[in-house]
Amino acid sequence: MQMTMPGDIAFRSNDSYFGANSTAAVKNGEVTEDRVTLQDPINKHVDVQADHYKLVREMGAASTVLLKNPLEAPQQRAKQDHTTIGWWLNDWDTVGAANAAANKGAALVFVASDSGEQYITVDRNEDDRHNLTASNNILLWASRSSGLVFLDKSLRATSDPYTGGLLVDYRWFGTENIEPRYEFGLGLSYTTFEYSNLKVTRAEDALSKELIWWDGGVSGNKTGASIGAWLHDALFKVSFTVKNTGKVAGSEVAQMYINPPAGANEPPSVLRGFTKSTSNLASLRPSSWCCRGTT
Repeated sequence: MQMTMPGDIAFRSNDSYFGANSTAAVKNGEVTEDRVTLQDPINKHVDVQADHYKLVREMGAASTVLLKNPLEAPQQRAKQDHTTIGWWLNDWDTVGAANAAANKGAALVFVASDSGEQYITVDRNEDDRHNLTASNNILLWASRSSGLVFLDKSLRATSDPYTGGLLVDYRWFGTENIEPRYEFGLGLSYTTFEYSNLKVTRAEDALSKELIWWDGGVSGNKTGASIGAWLHDALFKVSFTVKNTGKVAGSEVAQMYINPPAGANEPPSVLRGFTKSTSNLASLRPSSWCCRGTT
């Protein structure tokens, strides 16, 4: 077993697949001791709160997403059958919402509720709730992704079958020579970057390990995996330099793609690595990747 999810094996069993069970597996010979001690031990006495707060703040600021008016799609759909769509986004103003819904044929109201697991599903109440009163005749429809579900049902949209296979997102655009409005991974920035000094070198022993594996020999795999250990080793090293050519400091997410042969039945470009670097004005930031057989 490579990993286990947090928590007990069964609800409130106070047991785990690791811990005492791992010790028992070593004693009865099911698992080697080297396999159990492969990872470094965890130090549970390190106070990381100060760094944690900084990291959370940094990640929150960097992950802010700008939505490009999600109301355009339903409006375009409504024009096809000559209907109109309005909206009210100030959820605190119930009077304004009521006025916006007046004289409309239908009103879609999206309400969020608390959620949990097992006995804490509804306000930590293990029993059925007895304080729900049907004092109104409004239909409450609870479902995941309820907004999209309501939009599809109300506008009689069909559900397309999933037939894309490997050709998803940027892979489909590359295969069909489609130029998207926004490239995969594109982020808006106040500065610009320049790439240079691209070098690709092959690992010295990568080919020998591959040939040994294909010949049926042992290639040093002692972890019990179902694939050759050489697939986890670095095959190529890719190095390059990123330069901030703008007027302000900024961050750039460099991406590495490979181009499989035409006969491999693969998309023309496949993402195999990415890294984010922050640099000040006119500064250089060297970067490198190790390209492995698997990712």
